[in-house]
Amino acid sequence: MGIKDVINSFEKRVDIITEEWDDIMKLPANTPVEKIERLEEKIDIVQEQNYSIIIDLNNIKRELNIDKTQETVVFCSTKLNDGYNEDELIPIEGTPEADRSLASHHSMDDIVTFLRFDNCEDDDFPTECIPSSPPRWEHNDENDGDNFGLSSGCGSRLQFPNNTRELNENNKRPRSGDTSCAKSFDLNMLDTPSTIFQLYDDFSNNLKYQIMDFERTFGKGQLSKLNKIRTYQRRRALISEIERFSAQCSVDIRVAIGIFEKFRQKRGKSVPWLYNNLAKIIDEIDTEFYRYKKEMV
Repeated sequence: MGIKDVINSFEKRVDIITEEWDDIMKLPANTPVEKIERLEEKIDIVQEQNYSIIIDLNNIKRELNIDKTQETVVFCSTKLNDGYNEDELIPIEGTPEADRSLASHHSMDDIVTFLRFDNCEDDDFPTECIPSSPPRWEHNDENDGDNFGLSSGCGSRLQFPNNTRELNENNKRPRSGDTSCAKSFDLNMLDTPSTIFQLYDDFSNNLKYQIMDFERTFGKGQLSKLNKIRTYQRRRALISEIERFSAQCSVDIRVAIGIFEKFRQKRGKSVPWLYNNLAKIIDEIDTEFYRYKKEMV
């Protein structure tokens, strides 16, 4: 992935965020309640934009071979701490310790260990494999996914469980343009997915189709009225980064999900912790994976 690819990725993110911002600006803000709603929606957009900037800046630094140990990164100044609450966003601090590179906290032996599937329990992963997308590579002894600690034997046991559920009764016959009906639209999603595999399956086979139906009926400008829109946005951001990682590193989507899942397991954290601290986690995973590939050259 070169600089041009990084720039194109960033431009696409900006275009999407700009479109969502324009939709919000068209919504009414006459009453105090509506003004508060508009403010919350704008905050969500700004937060998503910040995630995008942080992630793409890290990609640019990596492509330019910037030495992260000699720089001060304003956006990435706090190291992950297992003592933080799972649902808390990591604060930005200005301490010298916080300015150190995240990559220095984990040796390559650590990353290989916590991404290794050899010790997976059978209860953690089902025994059959249902491909979620066309494979991007064929297995061989020099395959990056295998070298990175993802053995083909265990990888073939991975499966996306089918958690797709029927739509809520309130959502089956919405009236077009009815804002009151839009507010009563309930997103049926897994409240507490136990693994990223479950999250990805629920999003790909269930949640995104509900969003598409909602947008066709009420328009994109009404998305902010959904009760669980913030959770959806954060989960969508995580899924987008997993798919980006899969394409950028030329690994199958199942392997990419497995890398994120083993990262989560190694930390002993929940899935919400992963997407609530997305920018930091993406930086760590990307840094370790790129470092490993360079060492293998």
